[in-house]
Amino acid sequence: MSIIENPLFVTAVEGIALRAEFRDQSSNVYIDTGQLSKIKGTDNQIVYGRRGTGKTHLLQAFQSDAKENTLAVFIDLRKTQDAPVSFHGNPEVASTAALKSFQKIISLLGDQYLKYLEELIKSNNYSAEGTPDEVVELVSTLIDYSKGDWHISELVEYSDTRLNEIINTDTNSGNVTLSLGKSPSLGLGLTNEQTGQVKENITQGSKVKGELRISFSKIISTLEEINKLLSLEKTILLLDEWSFISLDLQPYLAEWLKRSFMSSPKFCLKIACIRYQSNFSFNSASSRIGFELNGDIFVGVDLDDILVFDKNKFSVIHFFTKLLFNHLEKAHKILIDPSVNSTRFVNDIFSEKRAFEELIKASEGIPRDFLHMFLSSYRKVQEHPSWSSIGVPAVVDAAKDFYHRDKLMDVPQEHQEIMESLVNEVIKHRKVKAFLVTQRLSNSIALQELMTARLLHRWHIGYAAKKSNVGERYDIYAIDYGAYVDLRETNIGRELDESMFEDEDQYSNQEVPPTVDKRAVRHIVLEEEQLEKYNLILEGAIECPNPQCHTKFSPKQKSYIIKGLCPNCFEPVPK
Repeated sequence: MSIIENPLFVTAVEGIALRAEFRDQSSNVYIDTGQLSKIKGTDNQIVYGRRGTGKTHLLQAFQSDAKENTLAVFIDLRKTQDAPVSFHGNPEVASTAALKSFQKIISLLGDQYLKYLEELIKSNNYSAEGTPDEVVELVSTLIDYSKGDWHISELVEYSDTRLNEIINTDTNSGNVTLSLGKSPSLGLGLTNEQTGQVKENITQGSKVKGELRISFSKIISTLEEINKLLSLEKTILLLDEWSFISLDLQPYLAEWLKRSFMSSPKFCLKIACIRYQSNFSFNSASSRIGFELNGDIFVGVDLDDILVFDKNKFSVIHFFTKLLFNHLEKAHKILIDPSVNSTRFVNDIFSEKRAFEELIKASEGIPRDFLHMFLSSYRKVQEHPSWSSIGVPAVVDAAKDFYHRDKLMDVPQEHQEIMESLVNEVIKHRKVKAFLVTQRLSNSIALQELMTARLLHRWHIGYAAKKSNVGERYDIYAIDYGAYVDLRETNIGRELDESMFEDEDQYSNQEVPPTVDKRAVRHIVLEEEQLEKYNLILEGAIECPNPQCHTKFSPKQKSYIIKGLCPNCFEPVPK
């Protein structure tokens, strides 16, 4: 019986949890690659990373390793949102919804304070400065302060004429004001309207106008007092899933958090988010709303390119070996010889060392994708009775399935169109899987969208291309492994050199796909014009109807937004 057929091993594989929040917290599967120490400081920090790169796991590891007299509070921001709200660019609705999320954060923080208090009491070594009753009362006060105070400013009587209408309503409307003076406060202007009965088609009623005022100075002073009573040196908020919050809400939520927590050295924020789905601030007519990057908050870690196979092969192999072993540690008991280490255990699961390396490359440095494709590869072996271990064919098939079923199927048609163009241009014509983009174009919508969808992967930053101007730097982007091997079964793949793909049943020592040689991509630069075409595809390009023009342009062009004109010929374009 092979190792992967052992019932204990099968049970261990079935127990692999792909998401950190669903994992047994008693099992230690976290592997530090040096990132934990980077967020250990007292600065407010951002943890960037795409889905599956380990943001949640890193924050949880930080929480578990918190110093004495420090309370690290992990908050999943998905729990602070109700049903999705349509904002339609309305700042009043967005800021009100963000306020609800902020109030929920305060409530969850209050729960954690009470939980910490309970643990102190149970420890039979209660050393807090305040009594339990004092702490409970202050937590209740904190939550009340986050709800704000209602201030009535005006009562307006009115009458209106309406035909054949039965009136019995009680409605609310609102607006938002933010005072950024010496005593900053949030004002939510609310209007309550009660309508009377209809008499001779004349409606009479009244409007009550007022503001919901929130005093952030009271909130922070209460927070500091709670810390003091619990003898806490610092409270650290670990906010996960920031990118789940709507982009319209994020700057307002950032502003409320800044007003409440960043004005005291007793508090600190660590926020995990996806780089291209984050919006921390915007400039209003009078001030900036939200976090100022590198001012209020700093980038602590970017997990997107930490585990790139091409950067440091041996350390990356060690990481994924340990990762797989930690998830299958219970199955390690089937090895009678205790001297057999994790590397030997993992190698016994695969038919050869290169099969494991191909699985690492197929994951493109994303731990969750690695585990997902390991499970898929394992099931491929179960479907083939003649296979006794996981080989390269199983890995390649798993990568193709993951690319089509989990990546391409999850993105709009426009993304698929861009990927088809890139695959044809880079892989078919250039016979490599990577290309260069100048760093000044790194904010391209197309690059950001494809990176977020994990269809493109940034491998290197700040590379000098041979054809570049003096001082100009480029980033290397790689097309997803699954897209690369998928070509083998198409007409395009059959047209490629045999040096790129081997016969499926007879893999040689050559890698599939080969590791990127930086020298091979020095001349392969994705130019600005091509990126602009991709951006137009994503933004929904508009074609000028003028017979002498027919220019395709973005609907975000100022001439079109302001006056409905083509930016090329300046003729009217119907909206």
